[in-house]
Amino acid sequence: MGTLAGVGFSRHRNPKVAGTEAAKQALENGGFDEADFVFLFSTAG
Repeated sequence: MGTLAGVGFSRHRNPKVAGTEAAKQALENGGFDEADFVFLFSTAG
């Protein structure tokens, strides 16, 4: 079994909205419905 990866990002100022948006993009771009592991980079607004 291989490793699947997806990438998502957001420029939204609200961290909750930005996280949700980026996670949805990553799942969609990776072609899967659920993640087993998440690696996140973030910066302060």
